[in-house]
Amino acid sequence: MSEQHDPGRLEELLAEAKRRGGTVRRNRRAAFGGGLGALLIVVLAVVFFTTRPTGTVLHVGGSPTPPAGATSSASPSPVAPPGRSPSAASGGGSLPGSLAAFVSSTAGAGYASPIVTVDGVPTAVVEVTKSTTLESIDVVSLTDAAATLEASLSLTPTGGAITDFPFLNAADAQATGAVRIATGDVTGDGQPDFLVLFEAADNSPGVVLSNDGGTWRLVPFSATDPTMIYLGQNPKISGGHLTATRCGGPACAPSITLTWTYVRPGGYFTSS
Repeated sequence: MSEQHDPGRLEELLAEAKRRGGTVRRNRRAAFGGGLGALLIVVLAVVFFTTRPTGTVLHVGGSPTPPAGATSSASPSPVAPPGRSPSAASGGGSLPGSLAAFVSSTAGAGYASPIVTVDGVPTAVVEVTKSTTLESIDVVSLTDAAATLEASLSLTPTGGAITDFPFLNAADAQATGAVRIATGDVTGDGQPDFLVLFEAADNSPGVVLSNDGGTWRLVPFSATDPTMIYLGQNPKISGGHLTATRCGGPACAPSITLTWTYVRPGGYFTSS
């Protein structure tokens, strides 16, 4: 007996089969696409991590960590100004770079004074022995990078030879307690002056350099003779005054201390 099929029922079954087949194909495509996406992500990650520059670091949140061997730019160490060390000093210690360069490049230059501020400018003086018959004292203004020669004041010692009045040396200064180059305002203009000492038979004479009036010069100890620039009898600057001590009797007992006062106008010292 042959089986009879209802044509309408057959069409319904075919339609249902098509719907199911379409759903399966869509699910497969979705699954295949997802697999391809995941595979593509893996491939890209492999390419990125195998081709990134050496030394770089991938950070995910938080503060970056510098590569090995790198230095941080945060909180740099203090740097001394160009040409100057933190412990630099003058007047017998190490010199600031610009003053040291001036001394080393100037023929015959020797001892340099302490640095003082004159009219707002750091200033020092340098002893210079130019020849067997000529000495000078050079005045220099200073910056961290350069020393500028402001004046070169020539000295002509009594007798015409520097062996009469050479600059006071370190050994004799230490033995006597004298200050080779002292500073202080002894002219009353509110700016430092310099007192430079020399060697002599029984005392250390000195000269005073001042910028009073705007020009560096050797101040005389006479109202009538501008060449009288040497003050004998161990001069010193004490309490803002220029003093000198001489013997008052046998074996210098008692001694007599004189105070030298600057006269303005006139521009010279007189004793009292």
